[in-house]
Amino acid sequence: MRRAVVPIALALLLAGVAGCADGGAKTAPADPASPSVAASQVDPKAVTEHGVGPIRIGAQTQPLVDEGILKKEADGFCPLSWSGVGEWTGIWVLPDDSGSRIAQVYITAPAKLATIEGIRVGSPEASLTEAYGESLRRYTSTIYAESQFDFVDHESASIAFYVDPTGNVKQIMVGNAGLLEMAAEYAEPTC
Repeated sequence: MRRAVVPIALALLLAGVAGCADGGAKTAPADPASPSVAASQVDPKAVTEHGVGPIRIGAQTQPLVDEGILKKEADGFCPLSWSGVGEWTGIWVLPDDSGSRIAQVYITAPAKLATIEGIRVGSPEASLTEAYGESLRRYTSTIYAESQFDFVDHESASIAFYVDPTGNVKQIMVGNAGLLEMAAEYAEPTC
């Protein structure tokens, strides 16, 4: 029985020594924008490349309608679109090819939702540079030269910010970069 205790005690001792290998140096707190930060540390209503709150890229629309989060739009530019209800007002979504899953999310006024970095509809363009720096990719429509979009590309999707002629964010878009670039090119959503 004594032989079993020695290896366990040795393993615990080595684990303790390995944990002290940094000489007791303090580490900086995790950056909330870092993907390694636990999801519980990020505002669940923050706009990310995955969507916002329960309105996520790839999510089925019907459960969100059943829960009163989205409502089906009967007409308009995109007849197969849904808009946010209640606290989600100012959000509308477009489906994928199946018509039942979310492919693109658009955030407009009066929504007060923000990215993890604090960018929201109405933020000045300078705040994009402060928040994202060299991660920003500028896209200018070849059809509507006054339409400026700043993209932050991620591995799975992008966040695009439509900057209006006054220099403020007018719309935040989330989805596949190719679809968002098509929307940017025509200065309107792609249905």
